[in-house]
Amino acid sequence: MTLDPTKRERLVEAAILLIGTKGYKGTTVEQIVAAAGVDRETFQHEFGDKEGCFLAIWDEITADYAKAVLQAYNEHVAWLDRLRAAAHASVEYLREHPLHARIGSVEVLDAGEVAQARRDLFLQSQVELVHAGRFELADSESVPRSAAEAAVGSIWDTLVNGIRRGQLEKGNELVPKLMYIAVLPYLGPEIATKELNS
Repeated sequence: MTLDPTKRERLVEAAILLIGTKGYKGTTVEQIVAAAGVDRETFQHEFGDKEGCFLAIWDEITADYAKAVLQAYNEHVAWLDRLRAAAHASVEYLREHPLHARIGSVEVLDAGEVAQARRDLFLQSQVELVHAGRFELADSESVPRSAAEAAVGSIWDTLVNGIRRGQLEKGNELVPKLMYIAVLPYLGPEIATKELNS
């Protein structure tokens, strides 16, 4: 059975809308197929179950988000400029796609161990952007990777808290805070504070 691409698209759109508004636990397969106008057999063939559907939309959302962030990061050469551009792109993406933001940061917590493992792998990819700061140092081994992991964890918590409240700050308000967290382990308090106050 080959699924009509428009049916898959309708299922994905319905799942994003329902899970993003009602939550993972509050959304059923029956609600998704009814909203998409697709039968349950088609849903099961494409995704298997609700968890499989969530994982599929998680992959699409994070790929889209990562593309926006990496594109902004790669438009610059200097590490600080790269981080700042990536932070702006991240905040703006999450503000412009509130359902994606909620699914990727909040509903993932209820979607099972596989979803949370994918989230953790995704965050590890973001660690690499921050840990590139080691190349700004005379001794690139002087700051361990765990410092970047802690920074990304703190940045993630900051974003998730804003998304939970439905009040994610604008980039020009939030980015300096995120930059402070990322820069501090590598360039120290003076430069980090300049980022915070910029």
